[in-house]
Amino acid sequence: MLHFLPEQNKKQITIEYLLRVSVYLFRFILCAIVLLIVLFLPSLIFSTYKNTTVKNQLASIHTVNTAGGEDPVTVIKNANALGQVFLVTLAPAPFVSDTIKKIISLKDSDIQISNITVSEDTGSETYVIVGISKTRDGLTTFDNNLITDGTFSHIDLPVADLIADTNNNFTITLTYTYKTSQ
Repeated sequence: MLHFLPEQNKKQITIEYLLRVSVYLFRFILCAIVLLIVLFLPSLIFSTYKNTTVKNQLASIHTVNTAGGEDPVTVIKNANALGQVFLVTLAPAPFVSDTIKKIISLKDSDIQISNITVSEDTGSETYVIVGISKTRDGLTTFDNNLITDGTFSHIDLPVADLIADTNNNFTITLTYTYKTSQ
C-alpha cells in the first residue's frame, strides 16, 4: 500500500481520530446517564414518598398503642364487620344459554322462534324473542307458560301481535332482574 502522507501528518490524523472517537463515546455515555436519571428519578421519588408514608403510619399506630387505645387490627376488623351490613350483593344470574334453553322448552309446536336478542343493563337482562306462531292460542299458551314459570320479572307481549288468528308474527320482551341477597 502506498503512503502519500508524511509520518507527522499520519500521527496528527490518528490523534485527531482518537479524540473524535473519545468525544463521541463521552457524548454517548453522558446521554445514557441523563436517560437513566430521567427514567429512574420518578421511581426514586415515589419509593421515598411511600417509605416515609409507611413510617408515619407505623409511628401513628405505635402512639395509639402506647396511649392505651384499641388494637388497630381489631378496629379494622370491627369496621369491616360494620361495613358488611351495607354491602348488597347480587345473586348470580343463570347462564344465558340456560335461560334460552328454558325459553325454548316452554314453547309448544305452534311457536317458531326466529331470533333471540339478549342485552344486559345494570341489575337485569332483557331477552327479545321474535318469531311466528301458527295460531293465536299457541301464542297465548306460550305467554302463559312464561308467566307461570316465574323466571322473568316482566313479560311484554304486545296486543297487536294477537290480532291475526293464524301465522302471527310476534315480539316478546322478557326481563330477568337479578335478585339481591344480604
